[in-house]
Amino acid sequence: MVEINTMNTKKTIRILAIETSCDETAAAVIGEENGQPVILSNIISSSVNLHAETGGIVPEVASREQMKYMVPVVSQALINSKHEIRNSKQIQNPNDQNSKPVSDFDIRISDFYSEAIFELQNNITHIAVTAGPGLIGSLLVGFNAAKTLAYARDLPIIPINHIEGHLYSALAEEFKISNLKFKNNDKIEKLKNEKIFPALALTVSGGHTMLVLMKNHGDYDIIGQTIDDAVGEAYDKVARLLGLNYPGGPEIAKLAEHFRNRVHSTQYSVPSQDKNPEYCELSTEDSRSPIVFPRPIINDGTFNFSFSGLKTAVLVKVKKIMAENNLQSATDINLRTKEEIAAAFEEAVADVLTFKTVKAVEKYSPRAVIFAGGVSANHYLVESLKLSLDTARDRKVKSIEPDIQFLTPPKEMSGDNAAMIGLAAYYHIQRGDVSDWSSVKVDANLKLI
Repeated sequence: MVEINTMNTKKTIRILAIETSCDETAAAVIGEENGQPVILSNIISSSVNLHAETGGIVPEVASREQMKYMVPVVSQALINSKHEIRNSKQIQNPNDQNSKPVSDFDIRISDFYSEAIFELQNNITHIAVTAGPGLIGSLLVGFNAAKTLAYARDLPIIPINHIEGHLYSALAEEFKISNLKFKNNDKIEKLKNEKIFPALALTVSGGHTMLVLMKNHGDYDIIGQTIDDAVGEAYDKVARLLGLNYPGGPEIAKLAEHFRNRVHSTQYSVPSQDKNPEYCELSTEDSRSPIVFPRPIINDGTFNFSFSGLKTAVLVKVKKIMAENNLQSATDINLRTKEEIAAAFEEAVADVLTFKTVKAVEKYSPRAVIFAGGVSANHYLVESLKLSLDTARDRKVKSIEPDIQFLTPPKEMSGDNAAMIGLAAYYHIQRGDVSDWSSVKVDANLKLI
């Protein structure tokens, strides 16, 4: 047995971060180099294939899987941080039959855990964990694991809001907190001085869609959010309406991309205010689906979002097609029609997101726009938002910074991961905002501000 030394004499920050807000089991280690955070490891175990069997996440199943994989995932993150293996990986439980740890080192299971404990007791200075929002059962798995480690090692613990983590995932490449290359030295210096604030963040995932004004580290204002379905949730529901597999986001995106490839166009545009605000047909009509869905509350004067009505519009369309063609199931709808529906749905989502975001940019004049969350992996939405910002800048809108930056997370960090939790925690530590294991609480409905 390895004796745990509770004396913490190491001054350089080294954070063990844990994230279990939904169906992922994730752990990462964040170090520090030249006053900047650096990702030393980032391990993710996903149960998405398991949930695909039921067509969606079953909370109890998710939390049971997280209990199963918590120890091996944390251990792997600790071991990889020692050897600076920074890539995210899918891990297998080393206790499973015919399985071994995902590691570049040929070590026995007993040595695997011994090396992890050694790294924990000698190098880790802080514990960070997602405290909410999320599924309460899943949150408790990671939260209790983090509290146990903080108690056993007498380490400070930093509870992190899941949404705040997504904000920092988009800064990973820009703040030299990953092993990605920078484009030029001027950009490095500018970003090291953190001249991106205020930043406007569009955070879009399965459970959240919101616009956040990030004035500085830890200083946030929510200026808009969904009043019903989140974008990721709408993608999953529309996929289910079309008889597609779970998770629905990639399935819808794939069909929509097939449609766009078929019409040989990659043009994107934003809705014009003089068009019907509920049914904005855009200038590049030949590149868009012949089906037009509503753009709910796109011109209501707020920065809020609504996607429930859009989902209902898809449902009405699907039922109409089934009735006209005497189909028994949506799975019987022909592929071409499904592609047109998927493209029309995605176009509506893109128009609403880009329109509201550009309006917020014009009002708040941020130095950077952040697009983060699981849905930020959608190429069409990313390109739509980038083009919308470029178009607004080309119109020489005075309130838009001419050198405004557009930041998105690396693809491996767009979904739920522990590295983003550790990155957010780093700046909490810089502000002296740390807690004791006995005082922290978990909250499934935790607010960002």
